[in-house]
Amino acid sequence: MNQKIAIIGFGKLGQTLAKALKNTTWNLVGVFDKECDKGKNIVQALQLRYYDNLETLLFEADIIFLTVPDNLITTLAQKIATLNYNNKNQYFFHCSGSQNLDALQPLHTSNIGCFHPLQAFTENTTSLENTYVAIDGEQSSLNIATKLAHTLNAVPIHVPANDKPLYHAAACILSNYLVSLTCIAEDIFMKWSIPREALFGLLQSTVHNIERAKNTASALTGPLSRGDSSTISQHLEVLPDKYQHLYCLLGLKTLDIAKANGTITDNNYLELRNLLNNKI
Repeated sequence: MNQKIAIIGFGKLGQTLAKALKNTTWNLVGVFDKECDKGKNIVQALQLRYYDNLETLLFEADIIFLTVPDNLITTLAQKIATLNYNNKNQYFFHCSGSQNLDALQPLHTSNIGCFHPLQAFTENTTSLENTYVAIDGEQSSLNIATKLAHTLNAVPIHVPANDKPLYHAAACILSNYLVSLTCIAEDIFMKWSIPREALFGLLQSTVHNIERAKNTASALTGPLSRGDSSTISQHLEVLPDKYQHLYCLLGLKTLDIAKANGTITDNNYLELRNLLNNKI
C-alpha cells in the first residue's frame, strides 16, 4: 500500500495498532503523543518515527488514526482544523466505541470514520487477528476501514452512528462488568485466603464452555439451571448484604435463561423467582 498511516495518541490501543500495522503492507510512518516518552521503546523497536510536531506528522500522512480517550477526540479534531496545512484527500478515523462521526465534525471533511476493535487491550497485545472491528463512515471511509481490517486479519462489522452507544454498552457489560464480578468473587474468596489465581481456572473453563456450546445460553450450569431452590436459599442467607441486590438481579436474568433452556419446571421457575424478588 502506498498510503501513509499515522497514529495520534500512543496508549494501549495506539501501541497495538502500530504493532499490528507494522507487519502489513501498509506504510506506517510514525506516531505522535503529547507525552513524548509514552511507548518510546515500542517506537524504537518498530523503527518508527516519534513526531514532536503534530503539523509535520499531518503533512506527511494520508490516513490518521486518533487513538485518544473519547473525551479528547473532538478537542483534538478542533486543534487539527486550526493547523496551517492542507490535504483534502486525508482520512481521519477515531477508535471510540461510544462516539459517532460527530466527534470528528470540526475537521470539516467527509473523509472521516470510526474504527473500533472489540477487544480489551493491554501493553502486551500485538495483534487484531480474529478481532471484530466496528466501522462507520461514508462509503470511501468504509472501503478503507474494511481493507485495513482485512489486512490485519480482523473482521469488519458496520455499526451505524445511532447505534454506537448501545453497542458500547454491550461491550462494557461483557468486558468491564466481568472484571467487577470477578472482584466481588475474589473479595468473598479472601475469607479463606484463596488467591486470585484460583479464580482463573473457573473463568477460563466457563469461557471454554461458552465457545464450545451451540449457543451461549446452553453453556449455563449451576443451581439456577437445575431449579435448586434450597442452594439459592443458602446463598441468600450467607451473602454479605452489599452483594445481595446484585446477586438477585443477576439471578433473575439467569433464571429466565434456565427457563428458556427448558432445564427447570414452571413450578421451579415461580418458586425461585419469588425467592429472588423477595430479597430485592
